[in-house]
Amino acid sequence: MNNRTLDRLADTVKRSKLEETERSELLGLLAKLQSEIDTFAKTNSHDANSIVGLAEASANEAMRDTPRPEVLEPSIKALTYSVKTFELSHPTLVRVVNSICMMLSDIGI
Repeated sequence: MNNRTLDRLADTVKRSKLEETERSELLGLLAKLQSEIDTFAKTNSHDANSIVGLAEASANEAMRDTPRPEVLEPSIKALTYSVKTFELSHPTLVRVVNSICMMLSDIGI
């Protein structure tokens, strides 16, 4: 996610009809997310690209008219492993994303 995407999200939140406390909390979480993404991008761009590539390969195979289990299963296992490794090595980033998801869920979005 690049800065423009987060900037657009922040602008949307600022213009939203959320209560001020919710708006402030969500904007704070977006700022934390940007900070974590900036740190991650400087040190782990290869890992991020790997996860994206594995996700794309898994999704493409799963969406075939007739998915090939011999291709799909190993790609899903590799993706699962990469995501678990990511969660272990970047707990703060995962925590911030989870907080945003929970807050959005709590307010009905």
